Amino acid sequence: MAEKKVVEEAAVEKKTRAKKATAKKTAEKAEEKKLEVTLIKGFSGKMKTQIAVAKSLGLHRIGDVSVQPDNDATRGKIAKISHMLSVKEN
Repeated sequence: MAEKKVVEEAAVEKKTRAKKATAKKTAEKAEEKKLEVTLIKGFSGKMKTQIAVAKSLGLHRIGDVSVQPDNDATRGKIAKISHMLSVKEN
């Protein structure tokens, strides 16, 4: 019976650790920086790839605003069409 108790206690401890790790990740996401991206120039005369990048950021017409996570992928997209955007850090 003592062995069974030890196994049960280990399982409870493992669940507790998992919950703490999940809570930590959630807190980190809340602290994550965000970028507010605004489309200031239209798509007229732009290449298809530039239009596709703008649409992947959620920008479809002049004046559209999108909040994106501040990571390398988003920074790369912004760099490709920086002449069409206004970026503000939150």
